[in-house]
Amino acid sequence: MMRLLVALAGLASALQPPPSLSKGGTSLKFDAADAMADMIAAQHALKLESVRKAKEEVYASYAEKIAALEQELAQRTDVPIYSSNAAAVPAPAAAAPGPELTFLEYPQTPASKFKPTQPLESTVMSVKRAIGPDAPGEICHVALQTGGRLPYVEGQSIGVLPPGIDAKTGKPHQQRLYSIASSRYGDDGGGTSVSLCVRRAVYVDPETGAEDPAKKGVCSN
Repeated sequence: MMRLLVALAGLASALQPPPSLSKGGTSLKFDAADAMADMIAAQHALKLESVRKAKEEVYASYAEKIAALEQELAQRTDVPIYSSNAAAVPAPAAAAPGPELTFLEYPQTPASKFKPTQPLESTVMSVKRAIGPDAPGEICHVALQTGGRLPYVEGQSIGVLPPGIDAKTGKPHQQRLYSIASSRYGDDGGGTSVSLCVRRAVYVDPETGAEDPAKKGVCSN
């Protein structure tokens, strides 16, 4: 019986994990993880510092050339250029302000005395493309002569009657509404014109790439 108890005690002792693994093993793992994190952080900080120094070297190597180009640009365009690498070019003297426009101040929003059955005939003063040559579509700034007979204020719209007969109804075309683009004084400041920004409504056949004249906007074209 004594031998059996001794054998069982020895077996139980053998089944216990080594003290170094049960206590010190976990600590060693955490120590290794902390060291790895510290190393990664140090490498990241070193890389950031290297990038910062490289930027400073590039800026320093081109500082004189950039300053010379800015000075040349300022001399050609008379536009003040402000730079951290060169002294600021003084701005030109401001032009004297023009007379204040106050003769078209209305106590309330003016109502139009014209209607589709009695429209105001207007002359197109100018049509200018308002976007770049490579921009899609076509938007034009259109100035119309009113002779001062069409009072309006900013934010209003006007109706434009396109000429001709509507093929679907056999009647004159309905008016098209356009937001007014100019101030109440018009582009010339005299209050005798109104300006619109009009986008041509066109339909391009996806297969041929050509415009279909039967589907283009009646008024915008």
